[in-house]
Amino acid sequence: MHKRLVTEDSCFKSVPIDDSEDSSELCAAHAQRIMSAAIYDDVWKPLRSELTFLNPEFGTLLGKISDTLNKASQHGRSANVWTALTMRALQELDADMAIASVPESEQKFRTSNCNRASSVVSKIFQVLGPLVSATQMESLETDLLAVVNSSIDVWNSAQAGNLRVTIDMELDLAHREEWRSKRFDPVSSLTDGHDPDLISRTRPRVHILFPRIVARTQEKRLPGSWPEVESIVIHPGIGLPEWSPLVVRGKQDQDERAEKYKKAIENMKKEMQRSRRVSGHGRTESTGSLASGPPSPSMQWKHRGSLNQGIKTDFE
Repeated sequence: MHKRLVTEDSCFKSVPIDDSEDSSELCAAHAQRIMSAAIYDDVWKPLRSELTFLNPEFGTLLGKISDTLNKASQHGRSANVWTALTMRALQELDADMAIASVPESEQKFRTSNCNRASSVVSKIFQVLGPLVSATQMESLETDLLAVVNSSIDVWNSAQAGNLRVTIDMELDLAHREEWRSKRFDPVSSLTDGHDPDLISRTRPRVHILFPRIVARTQEKRLPGSWPEVESIVIHPGIGLPEWSPLVVRGKQDQDERAEKYKKAIENMKKEMQRSRRVSGHGRTESTGSLASGPPSPSMQWKHRGSLNQGIKTDFE
């Protein structure tokens, strides 16, 4: 199982797969990371709809137009209006679009978000499938589709509104206390989670369990003056650093397990070599004992003949 997980996601190299609490917590943390990454790729992108999802080049073109308007207009107001109107039009097109790729068995899940939702769930199961039992698969798929469809609806509403909402999959290390995970990375009374020795021995990487979401608002000012732009943090994000105690313990556990496995393989090879040597020595002794046993009748006859040639009888 561990090998299959690592093949799909290299981050599982430092995650022990057993019945321990650390293993359970690490698997839960990485499951959140994988779900957020999958939703970000197929949903949380500017001007993302079913139409732009199925036609990536068209979505890229719309994104470039939005970025150009944002740079050219004062405080991005024109870009916000254009993006909102474009998203409303895309949603109308999505509602009218026939999704012919959905099989009959999944008709109960048919929505205007069908392709994006199915793609997200497929990506999640591709990585986490080995951790899910066959009896849980169907119910978990239903729950995930509900979560993804809800995420799509919220994102559609956000883009069709007057706010410019951005989702960032990078977290600033300087603001760790804002995005620290209370469950997976609680504040330690001893090191406060900032042990410099741990940081120096691990990668300076942060696993993004949930992205940072920021909205840009414009306050109305007096006539003739430009509106004041203000950024509002909707969600600070959630992260789990490589040097956090949970990740470090998991890595140490997995390293010890790998070392024990390596030694077990080496001992097994030595035992097999020793068995071969003992077996070969036994065959040599067996061959030698057969050669020193009683001679065959033909050998005995030849031996007696050579003796008779050298013995004289009383008649001679």
